[in-house]
Amino acid sequence: MKKPLFLLAIAILGIGGYVFYQKKNQHSNAITSFIPDNTLLLLETNQISAAKNKVIQRFPLLSQAALQFLYLKRIGLSEKEINDLLLKKTLYFAILPEGKDDCEFVNYLPLNADNEDFIEKLDNLKQNTSGKRIISHITQGFKISEVIDENSKSIFAFIVQDNFLIFSISSLVLEEAVLHKKNKWVTTLSLNKNVIDNDSVFTQTHFNSSAVNDFLGDISIDGKSNHFSYLLANTYQWLQPNKNIIEAIGTTNNSLFEGQKPATIQCLNMIPNSSSYILNVSYSNPESLYKKIEAQIENNDKINKLRNKASSAFDYDYSDLYRKINDEITLCSFDNTDQSIYNKVLIIKQKELLKPLKVIARNVASNRKEDVFNVQYGSFGITSLGIKEFPSMLLGEMYGGFEECYFTEYRDYIIMASSLGMMQDYLQSIGKGDVWSNSAKNKTILKNCIPANLTFIAESEKAIKGLGKILNNKWATKLQNKQNELLNVQAEILQQNTSESRIVLLRNIEPTKTPQKFANKWVKLSGIAISAQREPLYLINPSSKNLEILVQGNDNKLRLFDNGKSIWTYALSDKIIGQIKNVSISKESAQQLLVVTGTKIYALTRTKEGFEVKSSKNPKKVNFSYFNVFENEADKNENLTLVSDNGETFKINKETLVITSSHKSLRSQVILPIPSLIIKGSENAVILEKTGNLSLQNSKGTVLNGFPVKLNSNFSSAPVLEGANNNLVIRVLSDKGELYKISIEGKILEKKQLFRPNNEVKFLLAPDARNKDWVVMRTDGKEVVVMDKNETELFTVKDLNYGKKELKYYNLGTAGKYFAITNGYTTYRFYNELGESVGTLPIVSEFPPNISYSDSYKKIMMNITSPSSIETWSVKIR
Repeated sequence: MKKPLFLLAIAILGIGGYVFYQKKNQHSNAITSFIPDNTLLLLETNQISAAKNKVIQRFPLLSQAALQFLYLKRIGLSEKEINDLLLKKTLYFAILPEGKDDCEFVNYLPLNADNEDFIEKLDNLKQNTSGKRIISHITQGFKISEVIDENSKSIFAFIVQDNFLIFSISSLVLEEAVLHKKNKWVTTLSLNKNVIDNDSVFTQTHFNSSAVNDFLGDISIDGKSNHFSYLLANTYQWLQPNKNIIEAIGTTNNSLFEGQKPATIQCLNMIPNSSSYILNVSYSNPESLYKKIEAQIENNDKINKLRNKASSAFDYDYSDLYRKINDEITLCSFDNTDQSIYNKVLIIKQKELLKPLKVIARNVASNRKEDVFNVQYGSFGITSLGIKEFPSMLLGEMYGGFEECYFTEYRDYIIMASSLGMMQDYLQSIGKGDVWSNSAKNKTILKNCIPANLTFIAESEKAIKGLGKILNNKWATKLQNKQNELLNVQAEILQQNTSESRIVLLRNIEPTKTPQKFANKWVKLSGIAISAQREPLYLINPSSKNLEILVQGNDNKLRLFDNGKSIWTYALSDKIIGQIKNVSISKESAQQLLVVTGTKIYALTRTKEGFEVKSSKNPKKVNFSYFNVFENEADKNENLTLVSDNGETFKINKETLVITSSHKSLRSQVILPIPSLIIKGSENAVILEKTGNLSLQNSKGTVLNGFPVKLNSNFSSAPVLEGANNNLVIRVLSDKGELYKISIEGKILEKKQLFRPNNEVKFLLAPDARNKDWVVMRTDGKEVVVMDKNETELFTVKDLNYGKKELKYYNLGTAGKYFAITNGYTTYRFYNELGESVGTLPIVSEFPPNISYSDSYKKIMMNITSPSSIETWSVKIR
């Protein structure tokens, strides 16, 4: 397999961007006929023969270029002869696609009278008829020669033309350089002289926008190539590096930021540490910038049509929205699922932007004859805008990837997220303070930034994982094979202002540590002495941003803990039913919670001291053990709607907290949890009974057309929702391993039987916490096999104690995927995706452990509920 050199460039720069404008300059006529318009990148350098402080060896792409001349050893040249051949010459390296499956260098070496010995060696090979020899053919009037070794395998192909040796280890790529008739791009470049008259050293790279654009489309999964247009300059001059920093400077080739004052990034306390990359735009003259953005959008037919159609259908004006954006826009991407291309958050500094967005959401819902979808998450009210790809319509194609668009307000910013789960993850991260302003590593990166109008920052390890998910399988494999080499550069910075563009590559953003083997044992960090009666709720204090724990003890008292200390207590009537829910009961923006016990309803509203409590007056027995809250019903201003574990619907009056049954159901043995989905603005419960009856039911108790679907088998796993919008489907898996894919219209799209070794084997479906991914567990009670959604076995755990087995799936993003095998009661054993034990010791918890990843400490953090305490444990994984 040839080395995917251009892919290395994309990954190291962390972008996959392309240029959109070229400036014409003088060029060297000697080689332009052999640098075609599908050239991806052209490198010029004389540093290969320079003695000191080379940028070449420090940048993986350039180091691969330096290796090209080692192929000359195969025809008998010594290392000294090769160095003499390169002395005081400008060398050129072009990267061309080799079809859609690879790309390779074409190398251009100037020849002079001092190189007669080298020419003679080539001539001598032409005389050979066996062993190492040369075979030649004519293409388009040019003689292409190929050096063949003793085993009749190609070493390299070459042309001698106009005092240049033009060669490549790929004869196909060299043929492409000769056959390609168009050579316009190279004529826009200012190439250096072939021979250097002084001791100066230089390295330049030139990027070819249209070629990169086409190539990215060829190698990406969806055929799209609109990733980060307008970011790169045409040409970058690489500066002499120091030990850990490589820097290049280019001239900005567009007028996007003309007249704008550069600035530092202001919203560092809004950027989660889990971001794989950020793109920050800062400006001082909004009217000028937005006119230029609109002009660029007008040149993109697809986005422009969608933009005009949306504004016309839903009655809004983009100019009004631009006026309410202040001076900073930041895009964050998160690579924590297989669909990570769509995990994005947009942070917009604003002045009264919330109101027009809510108007648009109402107009969209009204146009579709639906209600606006709102949901409360802690103290945040999250609203669905209802317009797919809205950020790209507003700001351009760099802001694509928003399959959905949810928004909320936080301080002086509007937050837009590409999914509801993504928004919840984001709010949880900033609530915990797991952000760039608190990260020593990210502060180190930021020290290498200057005030700019555009700042792009990527962390290599995270960005490479994200890049791998948008490439086709062949290129994803190539990327994986080169990962260790690529990680020689740990972070990338690209900045642009009115006149200058700069790239900074950072080699060591964290202190280098001596490799060590960690103890791989769970370590208890803290504990709160309390016997929890129900599963604790972990929540963020909106003011202090501290992680707090709200839990009911065996004495029925509800306690709020901060840093292990009880700061608030309230006596409930009896045991809590189900889970404590974040809801919106009053119009206050404070954090509000719903607590349901066996006889009373409680509404909790956050105060400085804890919570203000309001309860229903007359005790009334509640006959259910689990419920979902639907907050998007027509009567949402007056009532909360609950759907219970038997399909029965209840209404809770927000004023009196009186609960009444609005629809009774005869369902029994419903599998928990019950997922819900929005169809035409209405929320519906996905109810699967153990006997195999699958229903989609709204809050009125109405089963949607096409349902119930009778699957005539026994089930133990709850349904899983897969996809988004029009592509949303329901996945269910029977105990016998029958895997179904069912549309929201009730049609069975797919049914397949998973491999079942014997009749004792049972299957379970295990989604991650955000329902973005799922795996399958196969078990005979003693052995557990975990498979991904493609039925590929991830690992097998053998020799477990015989009995019931369940699986919990934790997707921690760039920290990896982790799994807990449990006996269905209180014992949990953790494994990574290779099946290796994590923490060694089994964990005992009355409720499923809550785990997260600390990027700062490189530890998995776990909260558990033992019989006598709530405890925090950790295990170091890196």
